[in-house]
Amino acid sequence: MKKKYAVSVLSVFTLTLGLMTLMSNVNFNKLKTFGNAYDEINCDYYFDPNNGYTSIYEIVENLNYGDTTSSYKTWGTVTRVFGGSSSSNPYPNFYIQSTDKYHNVAGVLIYNCPVSVSIGNVITISGTPILYNNLPEFLNPSSGDITIDFLTNKSPVQPFETPSSFWQNGTDFNSSEFLNAASMGTRLVTIKNVNLYFVGYGNNNYALFDNDATMVPFYYPLLTNTNEIHDRIYACQYEFTHKSYNVTGVLQSFINASQTSASLQLLIRDVNDIVESTSGGEGGELDDYSLTIDSSNFSSSNSYNTGNYGATSVSSYTFEYYRTVKSYDGSFITLLPYLETYGEGTEPGAIYNTSPIVGINEIKITYKTASNSGIAPSLLYGLNGFEETYDLPLANFDKTETIAVGSANYFKIQTSQITVSIIAFEVSYSNSSSSSTSFTYSKSGSGDYRLNPMSFSGSLYEGVSVVVPWKITRTGNTYTINKTKTFRYYSFSYIYANPSLVNLASYTDPLEVAAFYTIFKTKPANYVSSSEYWDAYDIFGDNTRCVSWYERTDGYATAIPYKAYGSKPSYYEFDIATSSSYSSNNRGVGRVVAWEYGFDPLKGATGYDSSPVSIYTDDHYFTFQEYMNDGTFGQRFNGTNKYTSYIWGVSTTLSSS
Repeated sequence: MKKKYAVSVLSVFTLTLGLMTLMSNVNFNKLKTFGNAYDEINCDYYFDPNNGYTSIYEIVENLNYGDTTSSYKTWGTVTRVFGGSSSSNPYPNFYIQSTDKYHNVAGVLIYNCPVSVSIGNVITISGTPILYNNLPEFLNPSSGDITIDFLTNKSPVQPFETPSSFWQNGTDFNSSEFLNAASMGTRLVTIKNVNLYFVGYGNNNYALFDNDATMVPFYYPLLTNTNEIHDRIYACQYEFTHKSYNVTGVLQSFINASQTSASLQLLIRDVNDIVESTSGGEGGELDDYSLTIDSSNFSSSNSYNTGNYGATSVSSYTFEYYRTVKSYDGSFITLLPYLETYGEGTEPGAIYNTSPIVGINEIKITYKTASNSGIAPSLLYGLNGFEETYDLPLANFDKTETIAVGSANYFKIQTSQITVSIIAFEVSYSNSSSSSTSFTYSKSGSGDYRLNPMSFSGSLYEGVSVVVPWKITRTGNTYTINKTKTFRYYSFSYIYANPSLVNLASYTDPLEVAAFYTIFKTKPANYVSSSEYWDAYDIFGDNTRCVSWYERTDGYATAIPYKAYGSKPSYYEFDIATSSSYSSNNRGVGRVVAWEYGFDPLKGATGYDSSPVSIYTDDHYFTFQEYMNDGTFGQRFNGTNKYTSYIWGVSTTLSSS
């Protein structure tokens, strides 16, 4: 007889409204609170560049790129407070974290602070942060550097539930996992269903995930409660055997001072952050499990009514979502259909897991569609991706559909035409598999086709024109041209002297901007640096755009097979206005990124010549589409993070018939 366990999410938050004294021999400063205890926090105030704030995520990014001299004003919610036990750290320390307007989350340490704060306070801090062993921190701030804006955040910080895959390759500071964690700074995270191991009274204790034995090192020295945490871990291994635990702490991407060793670590700061897991079996007996996902345990971004994207965790399982909004009709998420923009348009609205729910045998979905006619939404599922498809019946009322899937580890709901509101998932699974359960992303180029661009050769001169394919017909691996488009080059100085040609010289459509660079290997005349924007505006008006140049190898550069000159690539970011409010101070989320040296055949870009390659993002580097050199963009793929089920893959390069 198999036992059935229900996986639930237990989040315990203590929101202390009073000001807390951590060390009795220290006199703390009390600060004025500008918001009442239960005021709704206006994030737009922090996002508004006119108010002088920089997000913690951007600060951490700048620190990781080597900028340790800039000063900032930032904000965040206090997630953990802890006391030091050394003479050099007489005041308390605490962590804050915030989410920026692009949904990026990061945290930072405030070290040795003479101001008393509590978990849940929302604060503003000004100063010059540093990296200490790769941990971002504001060191020894004064009371004048901090204001408590709100006593309580009505939307308290939820720990980010990290699966075992998050912690893999944690000793390689060049690995994608380590770089991803480093971008989050001191984010509050949790690991679930782990076994605890006590090695000794040092910093060698750790956790192992039940499903694949991935190790998570713990770190908690020089605290006022270090011995309590030691004793708790010891008891969990030697006194309370055959049990799994959930552990919450602060993320650290540790790199030693000589940069010879690295370690993804969980900084434990409170003994109460180690709790017994509520799921799992005993004695090796095979159990059946169920996972319910609904509005009580699923959280997602809801900043934009045109669609949001991101990742969240439920019971240590990571889910990604794309083109979704939050409804208030009993559903926990609403999927928006495919939207035609340029070329291939958006991905269909979708939600799917990327950490394995091992041995799924049945999925029960309660949902409703906005219409009873049109193309039905789909359930996709499989062992390592989404190999099988099941069409969900259209229903403009609450409908429950139960699907027996045999054996799967992943599932995805997506919609191409009809808005779908999902009320709940109930997933039954065995937590047992005899084969690999790693997730396999689809490749953006699979089944797609591209051309090598027609590029101008020789010295540029004013008014030179090049005709390129703009619509083609494919026959096998060859193509014929059905429509062309003419592009002309003019320099900024020439248009300044000949303003009557301004319309001919202006390019703002992302397809045209992408094509222009691949043809002429330079910028259109209406693109200038941000410092030159307002001078150029006198000539180009609302067609004025900003361009930036980089040669970085991190961030979204890791998502594509760029070709480097020496050790670094060279690429330009051409702004694309996605709203009428565009300016150099409000650049929005659209960019054409043009890679000067193109893509490298040695990195998988088979068939690519040495011409530049352009890619387009309309969501600030979260996803991209490659320009195919035929007037279209290709399949959308993941950029900075993973918010679709696609990664870049090579397309077939066609030859002229």
